[in-house]
Amino acid sequence: MASQRLDLRSKLQSEVGSFVSTLGYSGKLTVSAPYYPYDSLDGTEPYPNPDEPGCYVYASGNGQVQKVGKANRYLGNRIWAPIGRRKKAGETGELYPQAETWLKENQPDIAVWAIAVPDEHWWLAAALEGFLTERLMPAKTTRQI
Repeated sequence: MASQRLDLRSKLQSEVGSFVSTLGYSGKLTVSAPYYPYDSLDGTEPYPNPDEPGCYVYASGNGQVQKVGKANRYLGNRIWAPIGRRKKAGETGELYPQAETWLKENQPDIAVWAIAVPDEHWWLAAALEGFLTERLMPAKTTRQI
């Protein structure tokens, strides 16, 4: 399983490189190491690039991409939205009721990668999301939340 996840990181790096090249962008976009959100269900484990705009990619343990998303600001807030998290002391109500069912059901097996873009180029997040969705996900599984 670990080797498939490493292979996915290499594929992500390659696709991000293709995006940068296709766009003619002179900046550098870096794919984070994988983050396993359910290793810290209370939401306290730091996630990659929490205060930056960019994209995130969820994949299952076998390396299959399940979701590509973006954040115009604060990747950290968006990383939790599709999967939910445990309530912290004092919180009431269901957290993230619109969380993706597949992600909730397969939570221990999920990894997420973050690709930050420079703050001044926050708009690149939307373009990168579309590019990665097209390249990494079969059309029949593409969905929005």
